[in-house]
Amino acid sequence: CRVGIYANPSRSEQIVNDEAGKHNAIKKNRGVTFAQVAEEYFNGDTKETPLLKKRKLRPAWKKSDETLKQERSKLTCLAPDLGNVPVQSMTGEFISDYLAKKSKKGIRGLEGGWKESSRNRYKSFISCVMHLAEQKNYINRWPMDDVIHVEEVVEEKEPLTQKQFEMRDTNFAEEQ
Repeated sequence: CRVGIYANPSRSEQIVNDEAGKHNAIKKNRGVTFAQVAEEYFNGDTKETPLLKKRKLRPAWKKSDETLKQERSKLTCLAPDLGNVPVQSMTGEFISDYLAKKSKKGIRGLEGGWKESSRNRYKSFISCVMHLAEQKNYINRWPMDDVIHVEEVVEEKEPLTQKQFEMRDTNFAEEQ
């Protein structure tokens, strides 16, 4: 009698069953959009896990009100382009191309596009949303490993001369 085998599946059988369950969940969640997952993110659905820490991300419920306000603003800017896009179709290549396009053209079509720092902040927000999508089995794999982090250019300013410093203080005092 082999009842024990069926009562206690081996580790490999458990892995196969877990993968099949994940695959079925992902298939079921095919139409979930970026905007839907972003709202779940803002509702605090992200669980704190070692993988979250490894990716250097923080759940929304651990962020300041100001940071969340900035992230909501980012969602407002991203929503016209990405809001209705199913997260399953958001590959690393798709996200990289989108960020590159916005960096060239600008968020509102303005000349110049996003600076490197803005691009990285948008990438970070998208990373948080896509992490939750993976956590909730909306996607099979987190695509952000394939999206590069752009080196930010920091303009170094010359320190003020003594005369410039004094003039600044004088102008400030006059304004008061």
